[in-house]
Amino acid sequence: MARPTPIVWFERLYLASLGLRVATAVALWRIADAGAIQIGLIVGLLLWFGVMYRHSRVAAVLVGVLFLLVGLWTLRLMVAAQAVTPVAAVYLVALTLHAAAIACLLHDSAAPWFRRPPADPAT
Repeated sequence: MARPTPIVWFERLYLASLGLRVATAVALWRIADAGAIQIGLIVGLLLWFGVMYRHSRVAAVLVGVLFLLVGLWTLRLMVAAQAVTPVAAVYLVALTLHAAAIACLLHDSAAPWFRRPPADPAT
């Protein structure tokens, strides 16, 4: 069975969001943040793997929870600091892509994806 269209779009949007978030983190690089950047990237890729290859509903829910906790918290910090910089604008684009990826997971035609058995990533 081929991937449903919303799942294909989830993958594109989520990985683009993850890439932009890593790019903004690198642009604001501080040695103290290196571990947090690595952990964020690893968690993001594990959640992507869980949704795309393990067909995990738990991973899909965690993608949404991660957006709510990290994304909105960061957005609150930007508003409080009144930070309107190019890096902040790129991060807002990343948050928008992340929200769109979540919307793809909530689409009706994505539901059968989570009822399938886990896929073998080697195939």
